Amino acid sequence: MIRLSRSSKLWNSLKATNPDLFADYCYGNHGECGKEYVGEEDRYGSEGWNLVAKMLNFGSEIALKLIKKRENMGRSNEFKMPLDVYVDRYDHLFLNQISPLVDELYFYLVQLAYRFFLYTTGREPPIEVLQDLVMKIGQMLQQEVQSYMRKT
Repeated sequence: MIRLSRSSKLWNSLKATNPDLFADYCYGNHGECGKEYVGEEDRYGSEGWNLVAKMLNFGSEIALKLIKKRENMGRSNEFKMPLDVYVDRYDHLFLNQISPLVDELYFYLVQLAYRFFLYTTGREPPIEVLQDLVMKIGQMLQQEVQSYMRKT
C-alpha cells in the first residue's frame, strides 16, 4: 500500500509544489497528527481488510496522479475532462459494479446526511437522526424536482 512518510521524497515534493493543497493537512492516523497508520484488519476482518487495502492503494495512485496533473485537467489530451468528472466516474462506476448490493442514490443521500452531521458537529449522528435527515433531504429534493418539472 502506498504510505507517504513525513520524510519521503514524494511527500516533500507534493507539499512543496502544492502548498495550497497541503497547508492544513494532518499527517496521521484518523485525525491524530503524527501517529502512524497501522491498518484496520481488526475492523474489517482479514479478507475485508485485504480488499480495502487494495482499494486504498489504487485510490492513492489515482489521487497522486490527479494532484500532480491538476493544472492540466480539462485542458490537455492527457486529461480531457475536469477533475470532478474523474471523481464522479470513480464513485459512480464502482457503485454500478456493486449495484445489486448498494443503491447509488440512497448511498449518496445517506453519505450527505452522515458527512454533513459529522463535519458540522464533530461526531457521528445517531441512527435515528441519520434516518430523519435522509428522509428530509429526499423529500426536499423530490419537491424541488417536481416544482422544476412543472415549470418546464
